[in-house]
Amino acid sequence: MKLFLKLFATAFLSALLFGVCFGILIVIENYYEISAFDNLVGGFTMGSLFSFPFYITVGILFSYLNIWITNKVNPQKTYVFGLLMYSLFGLIVGVVLFPPGTFYILDILYFLGLGVLATNIFYHVLLLINVLTRRKNL
Repeated sequence: MKLFLKLFATAFLSALLFGVCFGILIVIENYYEISAFDNLVGGFTMGSLFSFPFYITVGILFSYLNIWITNKVNPQKTYVFGLLMYSLFGLIVGVVLFPPGTFYILDILYFLGLGVLATNIFYHVLLLINVLTRRKNL
């Protein structure tokens, strides 16, 4: 499977999985306001639709960058190195997504956490797709 197709499939599946996680976060935050099902569906829709363009652009770009850095460094433990690199990229994405005028530490931690969650979902879905394509080729 070509690398770009693999990354595109990873971005699509990651956006859906991030939508589920975001929907669960919305249910937890707004449990007593309206029904949990409405919160879950709204959070899933909002999380999936808003994260998909970021996964397509930033996720694929950071993946190419991470693959290049991993090939240059050639680490002993590639999983840990990749997890740390994607977490660092997630912190960078979280900083970029700060709304202007955000000075509350909980809001800052929320956006940093969403960035790290999004990139780690992308990384683990990419690992799963790599394992499945290797098994298919064997």
